[in-house]
Amino acid sequence: MTVGYSGLRKAGIEINGAGAKEWASLVGAFFINMGNAELQTYKWLTWIGGDKFEKAKNQDFEFRIGLIYGFVNEQIKEETELKIVRALLGRIKQIYSLRNVIAHNPLAMKQLPEGSWQVMIPNIRDLSNSPVVPGLLKEDFSKAIDDLISSILGLEGIFIGVIRDRDGVEPNI
Repeated sequence: MTVGYSGLRKAGIEINGAGAKEWASLVGAFFINMGNAELQTYKWLTWIGGDKFEKAKNQDFEFRIGLIYGFVNEQIKEETELKIVRALLGRIKQIYSLRNVIAHNPLAMKQLPEGSWQVMIPNIRDLSNSPVVPGLLKEDFSKAIDDLISSILGLEGIFIGVIRDRDGVEPNI
């Protein structure tokens, strides 16, 4: 037996309630910032030069991140800086995985007894068995947005230094 909208509401699951609307604003901010991250990968690939941009322009985000990682791994010789780059790229990949969950699943909200909202993927056949999406409490999601922005800015600074060292001039920002 499948459950319709009224069944979702009876189970305390919101699709358009107050909590869902607040969360929707966060999702909008998240996707705007993911779009910026996508744009940054294209810009960085043009800085790398050669055939990297042509090779990657029709590929997905993870493919572009892989090319960028390979380039930076070849260029950076200092282990401490390389660890920072790996950590920043790793966090961006984690956040991108979260993006895929949000973009490719129906999501709903459930208010917890203490008042916070939990994001879940409704199991229409059995609402009591609906999986909660980890990392999507409001505070976690806000942190993911902040982490995405700071990771992109951190990589940008390192990347500018790598290009400057390689070419002897600042890249065209």
